[in-house]
Amino acid sequence: MKFFEDSNALESLRHSDFDALSAYGEVIDNSIQANAKKIAIQMQCLPRRHNREQIETLAFGDDGDGMDETTVHSCLKLGWSSRFNDRSGIGRFGVGMVLGAIHEVRKVEVYSKQRGSSWLYTYIDLDEIENDELDEIPPPKKVELPDNLKGLTGTDSGTVVVWSNYDKQVDSGDIILRNAEHWIGRTFRYYIWDGLEITLNGTVVCAHDPLRVRTEKTKYPNDTKAEKFDPILLKWRVPQDSAHAQLREQSEVVINTSLLPEDLRPNQGAGSSNEIKQRHIEQGISILRNKREVFFGTIPYWSSVEGASWNWEEIDRWWGCEILFDAELDSEFSVKNIKRGALPQRDLKIAIKRLITPTRESALEEVRRVWAEAAAAKKQNAAKENAAKGRGPHSVAEDIAGKTATPKSKFDAKKTQKDAAAEISEQILTNQTEDERAKTLALFNAQPFTITESTWGGSTFWEIYHAGGSSLITYNKRHEFFQKIDELMDALANEDPNPVGIAEELKTLIDLLLISSAKAQSLNDSDAKVNHVGDFLEQHNNQWGMMLTNYLRQWGREKNE
Repeated sequence: MKFFEDSNALESLRHSDFDALSAYGEVIDNSIQANAKKIAIQMQCLPRRHNREQIETLAFGDDGDGMDETTVHSCLKLGWSSRFNDRSGIGRFGVGMVLGAIHEVRKVEVYSKQRGSSWLYTYIDLDEIENDELDEIPPPKKVELPDNLKGLTGTDSGTVVVWSNYDKQVDSGDIILRNAEHWIGRTFRYYIWDGLEITLNGTVVCAHDPLRVRTEKTKYPNDTKAEKFDPILLKWRVPQDSAHAQLREQSEVVINTSLLPEDLRPNQGAGSSNEIKQRHIEQGISILRNKREVFFGTIPYWSSVEGASWNWEEIDRWWGCEILFDAELDSEFSVKNIKRGALPQRDLKIAIKRLITPTRESALEEVRRVWAEAAAAKKQNAAKENAAKGRGPHSVAEDIAGKTATPKSKFDAKKTQKDAAAEISEQILTNQTEDERAKTLALFNAQPFTITESTWGGSTFWEIYHAGGSSLITYNKRHEFFQKIDELMDALANEDPNPVGIAEELKTLIDLLLISSAKAQSLNDSDAKVNHVGDFLEQHNNQWGMMLTNYLRQWGREKNE
């Protein structure tokens, strides 16, 4: 029985679209179609070298129906399939298992046994083909199953496929094994839920539901289940080239969506936690053909879909979406012959996106509501803690300044804390109660910068007191600069804020703050001598505040025009 063509053709066919995991999936597909109830995968690696495990052999075993002599002889022939173009199961084309195998390794061996018969064996070896030692698939011969493979298959029937001479291994074996566990659990989750057992090196593979709706047979069976929305049903025309076109004109696409539980998304930034990474919670859509996943991720060219212009963001990890279709719509989903990837055709992609957009919007609205409440509670708790310690709303900046290594302050550095406290109490903190003054002074003595707030007339927007290596900064909340900041903070708290517009105004506000400082500096004669630094700084702050007031008022006039 001749090969597809010659050794050169086989070598060129090794450069397909497969990766390691999709190649493994093709073998699992065959086991499922052979009615296997148990599938065992065994990876043997050579001793670790240079921080890498090289795979020596990779064996796939099942307890399925097994193959007869004709099927065993033909199963390694490219293009042959006992189920060619059969869309009732998860196989179809008859090229996946062989193409996937030779994409990864140079030698593939097959053992198979039907009930009441003997084990049959055949193989292909690309090295032997290249050296003209093998020019056809050897006829199956009766053999005893090697002892090291007996635990991978059934006693009455089954199949074992062994890969060796793994010359196209990309990652270390331990990394491949870890990734395979997750990928297989997600790709074949419906089959695992239906009773299929898959093991990797003796460990049972758990199902992984990207919607987090089903927790049975997963790694986290006690997790809170996601809220599942009503299924969205989409009737779609069956292409004329489909074998089912004569039976029915339309096929049903089922779209399931969910909102992940609140305990996984308690606040913004939760997605970066180790807990979420361990659970593989990622944004994207899962597309399943006959309940076997053929795609997971963000669909290409998604943002350009007409009528729904949103694109994927980090926040999209908190809602789930899966699309289930029957194989009769393969061409509409652009399913490849290796079942790796699926891209809905333009009209279908438009229909899907328009249907799921309202669900996405309501889900993200709920996520943002929870985050907003969490942020408000955190802010309130921080304010209470700070108030108890006498600290105000500027504690974050104060802490950063305190932790930053900087040169020691020289301005009135020799002044004692007792003298500084007296001056601060008599000259600056006159509007505070005795208890508030005590807390402010305690902070002044404990950290390099302390910020307080007050109100007074005049052009200055702040006052600074330096003594003993510490500084007390007092903001004049009556100044238009701080009034403008409060306006922007209030705008952010609105039910429908405009964050881009607010950010633009904040940018302008910072620009005007620095421009006014530069203008105040420019009012000084470069040749003038400074007799007293304190007087100079006071004059500069007065001029700075005055210039800032002028610029802010001009900005306000232009906005009102």
